Amino acid sequence: MIRLKNEIAVGILFFIGLAILGYFTIIMKDEIFDTRKAYAMSAEFPSINGLQKGERVKMFGVDVGSVTKIILKGRTVVVFFKIYEDTPFYENYKVTICSESIMMGKFLSIDPGTPFSGQQANAMVDKKKPLYGEAQTDVMELVQNILSENRSDVRASIQNIRATSNDFKQISDKINRGQGTIGKLINEDQTQGAKELMKEVRDTVEDAREQAPVTSFIRSVLLFL
Repeated sequence: MIRLKNEIAVGILFFIGLAILGYFTIIMKDEIFDTRKAYAMSAEFPSINGLQKGERVKMFGVDVGSVTKIILKGRTVVVFFKIYEDTPFYENYKVTICSESIMMGKFLSIDPGTPFSGQQANAMVDKKKPLYGEAQTDVMELVQNILSENRSDVRASIQNIRATSNDFKQISDKINRGQGTIGKLINEDQTQGAKELMKEVRDTVEDAREQAPVTSFIRSVLLFL
């Protein structure tokens, strides 16, 4: 009995240890095993358009970090992220939420700005304070909104296209069967064309046959000379 209790206790401890190991391996792997120095930053957005925790942070198309937390603050959304590049940010910086593709997720795009914009000097900003970001227009969301607003018009247009397609099919079938004025003209023209072609071939053969003796006589004279 005591041995059974010990085995149960060992099994419970084994599964607890396995769960803890899985947690640190899968959930906390970036924080525990990543030896790079990370710089914590945040940005406020009016909307994040589907951005989620763990999404990548890119600078000029290169992965430099990841999103660590997203919270709602009044009528704005605060996105916390970390980057591994100690890059200075200037007043003309841009923080944008972009789409990987139509089918894939989002990422945070960062442009730290430049010291000068033409002749104008740009001051450095405090990276410890929240930055101000913007979300690009979501193409799929825009299409969905347009379709929703014009659903009745789109449905009517589709019905008109179907009706027009059916009308063209019926007309084409009648023409192919030789029905109607156009169908009769087309079929008669095709038959008449074939008859005229046969007549021309027959006339050519008859002319060649009639001219055969003359051709033979001329060939004989030329050989004699």
